[in-house]
Amino acid sequence: MKFKAFIEALGNDKEFLKKFLGEIEGKIKEFKGISIEKSKIEEPIEKEIEINNQKSKVWSSFIEIDGKADGIESLIDFVLWYSPSKIEIEDVKEIKISTDEGDIKISREKFNNLLNQISFRIIDLSRTIGDLLIANRILQETIKNIKKDKKS
Repeated sequence: MKFKAFIEALGNDKEFLKKFLGEIEGKIKEFKGISIEKSKIEEPIEKEIEINNQKSKVWSSFIEIDGKADGIESLIDFVLWYSPSKIEIEDVKEIKISTDEGDIKISREKFNNLLNQISFRIIDLSRTIGDLLIANRILQETIKNIKKDKKS
């Protein structure tokens, strides 16, 4: 099952971002059930993004992957582990799923949409978890400062 995937990343340091994407690319090449036919890391570009109403400059890049999955299970595992920002199956017209009530056929387009929705949800959950971790650190620091002030 051939596919094309894009994995995006942002970072404050251009060289660190390139190294990070290189490590991800290496791990994907070793991922069980996935073979990489071609991959390319784009040269990072500087972008301005807004976080909490403040503008920040960051570096942005992505890995473009042309790959092949041994089957649906391997492809779904890949999506769950690497959360590509976009993935498309290229050589399948439809997917057949057997159930107790009979077979269900899903078009390539619908299956691509499903894979991208799964990936988007994982990315969204990761952002939420990151926000919660930051809020937790701020709360812990605030509590420490309050305790210090009370002791003084």
